[in-house]
Amino acid sequence: MTAARDVFIERGFFDTRITDITDAAGVASGSFYTYFDSKELVFEAMLDELDAAIMPAPWSPHDGVHEWVRANARHYLEQFGSHAAFWRRVEQAALGNRGISRMLAARREVYTAQVRDTVSTWVDAGLVAPHVSADVAALALVATTEQCAFQWFVLEEGTPAIDSAVDQLTDLWCRVLRTSRTEGQAQ
Repeated sequence: MTAARDVFIERGFFDTRITDITDAAGVASGSFYTYFDSKELVFEAMLDELDAAIMPAPWSPHDGVHEWVRANARHYLEQFGSHAAFWRRVEQAALGNRGISRMLAARREVYTAQVRDTVSTWVDAGLVAPHVSADVAALALVATTEQCAFQWFVLEEGTPAIDSAVDQLTDLWCRVLRTSRTEGQAQ
């Protein structure tokens, strides 16, 4: 998988051939098919690994809203930043391949659903403003976080220091959720 990731980063999804992957891995072309049926499936497996690494941690009643948001913002940005070159290729592939575009959209929905469920829990527990729509807030916050990460790490547009980026995203999330550093903590 490391060889495949390196080749996808170097050549892009569309210009990568299976023989490029096997040559980089130093194995015979036929051995690729022992593990994957196509380059799309190895690409999907790499996305599975990234998804597992980037997903938010579950919220615990012992965590304050602010602390959870801050920890997950840091985790997301660190993971996204450390794989920015591959995320660049993922976005390029999604623009030109409907299957990959649908796969990426489905993955975003899983992440958004986890955030939505967490926000719903906070609304029900009175930890954030009661009028906050979990559906709207989750979609807006996830999209904003993803876009910021993409611009900062992939497009390299005004990339702030990680602590500053975490502070800004945490502040944004807490404002949308109508909470602060002292609100949203379990009693």
